[in-house]
Amino acid sequence: MFEPSYDMFLDKIHPEDKEYVDRVYSESIINQTAYDVYHRLMMGDGSIKHVHEYCETEFDNRGSPVVSSGTVQDITDQTIKDEQLRRAEKMDALDQLTGGIAHDFNNALSVILGFTELLKSELRLEFKYVDYINEIYLAGERARKLTEKLLVFTRKEVSSAGSVDINQLLLDEENMLEKTLTVRIKLELALADELWPVWLDSDEFEDAILNMSINAMHAMPDGGEWVLTTRNLSIDTINVRNMELALGDYVLLSLTDTGKGMDTETAQRIFEPFYSTKKEKGTGLGMSQVYGFVQRTRGTINVYSELNHGTKINIYFPRYIATDIVRTEQNLKEKNEDLTGNASILVVDDEISLCHLSTEILSSHGYQVLCAGTALQALKILETESVDLLLCDVIMPGMNGYELAIEVQRLYPEIKIQMTSGFVAPVDDNPATVELQQLRLKKPFGSKVLLQRIKNLLEKDEKRLEMSVS
Repeated sequence: MFEPSYDMFLDKIHPEDKEYVDRVYSESIINQTAYDVYHRLMMGDGSIKHVHEYCETEFDNRGSPVVSSGTVQDITDQTIKDEQLRRAEKMDALDQLTGGIAHDFNNALSVILGFTELLKSELRLEFKYVDYINEIYLAGERARKLTEKLLVFTRKEVSSAGSVDINQLLLDEENMLEKTLTVRIKLELALADELWPVWLDSDEFEDAILNMSINAMHAMPDGGEWVLTTRNLSIDTINVRNMELALGDYVLLSLTDTGKGMDTETAQRIFEPFYSTKKEKGTGLGMSQVYGFVQRTRGTINVYSELNHGTKINIYFPRYIATDIVRTEQNLKEKNEDLTGNASILVVDDEISLCHLSTEILSSHGYQVLCAGTALQALKILETESVDLLLCDVIMPGMNGYELAIEVQRLYPEIKIQMTSGFVAPVDDNPATVELQQLRLKKPFGSKVLLQRIKNLLEKDEKRLEMSVS
């Protein structure tokens, strides 16, 4: 038995909260008011609890305190959830701000890079002036890459996605992974022959593999094995429900450790932002970033784990098959084909300088160009003018670019559509909208990229028509 004392009470309070709690309690005694406070407690096992304390003090006839009694409520879980919500709200606000800035900044960069490129191609200047122009262009390119990295950080953009061979990426990263895992852990790569290509950002892939490898290392403090396996997988109607995947072809990447494993609750929460089993040593963001990366590839990730029996992570990446547009653009680059044309193109962009830039590029290659600053202006023009292709920005005031595209597809199905944007805006599940987003040109883009894409779109149906006639 022991007699409780105020000093014992203060000793259990978190060091950073002691002065505050002592002051609030003292004020409650002086003012003869209830003591109502939120603070942290240090537990015997070293853990920290968040509590809400409420008590009232009894006083004698002379106003001296006799005894304080009340309740202590453990609000740790709710406090953590509230903090996660606040962080998520802050991140969402940051994402929105970053996206808006990136859109406007990429529009400005498009003007700088675009007109600089035109200046280089049109003028035959003295060498020193050409150098000046080159420096402006290089500075613009650096700014473009900086914006790209900013969007990747906030997870609003896939920076440099392309067709990649996962096997080769793993082989390239093998040496670094071995050093990260240390000699305690044996790294094994079991890579399938003739693995299908997938579409993803190689830098993000490498970051995800490193994140998961570090987690595996912590799960094997006494050593073990970390096995990375790849194989091609076709999902048919027989097993589609069990796999929770859409029908189609996938590249399966399996990552297996022989560590201490996880209980069911931990395995279910592993992708939650800010959830960590490493306490103050972890941020709780690693696996949520991996999850976000897989989502951006339109893939699926599953975790299987059992205490004392290790963990297995399966990631399904959709097989990438190059579209007709991409193949044709590759052929154009290889053959250095003529990029001129005579079609009529309607450019829709609320940035007037970009309308002027597109007009300069396209008209100098033989195209007839019309411009509109809003979707409503574009629809008005289409009522009286014959147009072969719509070149449209995504983010615009009023009706946005995707909404305009759907309306144009409905009213004028023969018009080809090419979207552009400096920021990835959310899209709905409309198949036409999703396809337009996948083929969107990211601002800022070069004149040759624009001309190749337009030529391919315009010639696509011409080739089909020739095949049907023959």
